[in-house]
Amino acid sequence: MQLQVVQGPENLSIDFERFIAVRNKDAKEAYNRTLGRWLMFLDADLRTMEGSRAFCDASLVEGQGYIKKRSEEKGQIPRDCLSDDRTSGATLRKEHVLLKKLYSHAMSFGYPIKMNPFSFPPPSVERNQKRVPDMVPFDKIQKLLDIPTLPRDKALLTIMVAGGLRPGEAVSLKVGDLKRHEAGVYYLVLRATKNKKDAMQAIPDWAAMTVEALIRERRRSGATREDYLFVSQDRGGIHLHRRSCWALFKKYVSEMNLKTVHSPRDLRCTYVSKLLNDGFNHSEVKECSRHSSVQMVEKYDKRRKLIQKSPAKNLSF
Repeated sequence: MQLQVVQGPENLSIDFERFIAVRNKDAKEAYNRTLGRWLMFLDADLRTMEGSRAFCDASLVEGQGYIKKRSEEKGQIPRDCLSDDRTSGATLRKEHVLLKKLYSHAMSFGYPIKMNPFSFPPPSVERNQKRVPDMVPFDKIQKLLDIPTLPRDKALLTIMVAGGLRPGEAVSLKVGDLKRHEAGVYYLVLRATKNKKDAMQAIPDWAAMTVEALIRERRRSGATREDYLFVSQDRGGIHLHRRSCWALFKKYVSEMNLKTVHSPRDLRCTYVSKLLNDGFNHSEVKECSRHSSVQMVEKYDKRRKLIQKSPAKNLSF
């Protein structure tokens, strides 16, 4: 016997909150964001009886209509497809999966849903939509580092540029993770590397000075060496998430009015490309960047992307 919503219109909302609460932070954000878009499409509010009914009564046609509408909305521009700025197939597929799971969960709890509106096959992921890494031009890096006024933001961008750190590695740093070797070399202790092993990442003196300025500020606020170095300014000082790192990067890059769309990973490409441009061989750069192979270093080398830089222009026989 199918249960009915008899305990109040807020039941569905509460059940979803409980369902989402046990997920990790990234999944929570994805579920809440996707559910919000779907409810906006339905013009429904789960806190009301009418909104709950609209959610339960959604049809297959409405589910397909939502995906079609989202496919026509503006999204992140794929690197090699600058003429197509629609929402990517990967994003549509993810939203389809999340909403289908939410409806399956509601149906398992006995809510009066006759059919899962997302029971149709998920959208296909078109090839060549993935944004391959690029590099920020060398002559734009100093301008990027000069934009932030907050010590936190300046230090974050600095270590990603000067150390080639991934966003997750950067935001996982602790106050006591900047050290100086007896030879006088500054380095960062990385505890959240991609291969799950601790690593020591050397950084230049000018970058270390920027990080030390942030450390002094954190210590004045009462932070210990085991506290996170990068914390939120407006959310009670909690650990800065890597998504916030992406948002900060996007904020400052947008002020530079660059023609190319960039992501934080591009600073790692810039780091690798600059080391190679300065004369270090691929094996040396592999050790500095902590890549698994020389082939990965070659993938991140973007010095010859521009046609005017191609060595073929001087070819002769």
